[in-house]
Amino acid sequence: MKFVVVPLARGRWVWVMRDADGRTVCESATSYISRERAFSAIHEVRAKASDAEIVEPPETGSDPLS
Repeated sequence: MKFVVVPLARGRWVWVMRDADGRTVCESATSYISRERAFSAIHEVRAKASDAEIVEPPETGSDPLS
């Protein structure tokens, strides 16, 4: 897995997480006003992701991947 910072139009930036085959696994929900802010967001996601809970929406049954 790797994070890639991608430039958009008008000087905005987003980050994308890609797997070993280059497929997008997830991407930032917002764009950032600078490349540096996109990198800061990546560091924040990396720091907090290990503590993130896995939850189901109320209408969903058990995890289909279990």
